Amino acid sequence: MESPKRYHPLLVAIHWIMAILILFNLLYATFAMVRIPNDAGKAPVLMVHMLTGLTVLGLVIVRFIVRLTTKLPPAATSGSKLLDVLGVVIHWTLYLAAFGMGLSGLGLALQSGLFGSVFAGQGQIPVDFYEFGPRISHGFLATALYVVIGLHVAAALFHEIIRKDRLMRRMWFGKR
Repeated sequence: MESPKRYHPLLVAIHWIMAILILFNLLYATFAMVRIPNDAGKAPVLMVHMLTGLTVLGLVIVRFIVRLTTKLPPAATSGSKLLDVLGVVIHWTLYLAAFGMGLSGLGLALQSGLFGSVFAGQGQIPVDFYEFGPRISHGFLATALYVVIGLHVAAALFHEIIRKDRLMRRMWFGKR
């Protein structure tokens, strides 16, 4: 059987949903959450961030399973072996960083008692989240995600604008 020209529609949907949610959460944390004091008034903001993060964590797992169980299009080429290897590394780094962000966020929420204080109104919002180990990795992974997403977008634009190979069609809906 011939390889499909596009990714499975479920992978496409998950890809774009994750892209939107990850960018939303990164920008939300970077520009909105940091401006709000860590007190009871931050609970609704944390709730949105946590629910979005947990959704991304679940989607990463589903996406990985779907990717392993569906037929994929042939590997993309950039015309350079080095760039092709870099592309594979960037894709797997995106998976690992998104998964790590979800796990570190979950660990931070568990250690700091955020589930009780945010969702049940029991307990207080910690004054300083850096008291908890997962906060360091959560921040590091946020920075890593910004960098890797930038590289991913740059590569997509390279394929569309420079190579004009219409590679991005593979990650959109249409005939497989």
